[in-house]
Amino acid sequence: MEVAVQADPIHCFVAQLMGELGGETPDPTEMTKGVLVREGHYCGRAFTFRDLRAVWFAEANEIKVYRDRGPLLRAVRLDSRSELCRAA
Repeated sequence: MEVAVQADPIHCFVAQLMGELGGETPDPTEMTKGVLVREGHYCGRAFTFRDLRAVWFAEANEIKVYRDRGPLLRAVRLDSRSELCRAA
């Protein structure tokens, strides 16, 4: 049975960033997504696609993209939801 995946704006923006950094924009179904919890409280999401990983920190509204086991490739602070929608 196939299930349609509805990607949210953060997910789409992360896919776009990964495409810019990795040469291929992942389809949302190709990305692995996880929830980040610290001391029992939601704090963001983690995404992986091939050798790239990204973390969205909800409180800071910031996305950081890394090469797997490597340095930070890009950090993007999202100032407003409208910026996110324009960029995705």
